[in-house]
Amino acid sequence: MDLTRPSLRLVSLAILALAAIAFVAGVVTVLLSDTPSGAVEIVLPTSIPSVELKVYLTGSVWEPGVYLAAEGDRLAEVIEAAGAATQDADLTAVNFAVRVRDENHWHVPAVGETPSPVGPQRAADGIRVDINSASAEDLEELPEIGEVRAKDIIQYRDENGPFTEVDSLLEVKTDR
Repeated sequence: MDLTRPSLRLVSLAILALAAIAFVAGVVTVLLSDTPSGAVEIVLPTSIPSVELKVYLTGSVWEPGVYLAAEGDRLAEVIEAAGAATQDADLTAVNFAVRVRDENHWHVPAVGETPSPVGPQRAADGIRVDINSASAEDLEELPEIGEVRAKDIIQYRDENGPFTEVDSLLEVKTDR
């Protein structure tokens, strides 16, 4: 038998055609078959669950109360959930951009109302500050707490969670 160039070309094309047919048949078989029991199937989540927070809102809003918020929500979103601020609200006394935290209490004052109770609270025995929700400015109201120390306290709180006792403040290190 004389295997010349044209016959080698035909054999090569036939082998290539058979390989292509086998490949397509394999793909079709996989696509049409059910996943066998016990097989591992990797599924990506469609959404990442968010942390649910509860925030208490009082003052000059249409519907004061406790509202659900997600981690990262800002006070403006909670006020919107409460039906918005009323016409008598002092909007300059509220930082709408602040991120809310679980168990926060935010008060939207009316024009002429005394300052909100959510900042440092003056008491007969001195200043009271909630170290788990206080801003840097609030912490700086405390004796011997400056700008750097206040930022370190907030960073520690963000990384380690809320303080459970006042002595936990001793664990906050200042590396500056």
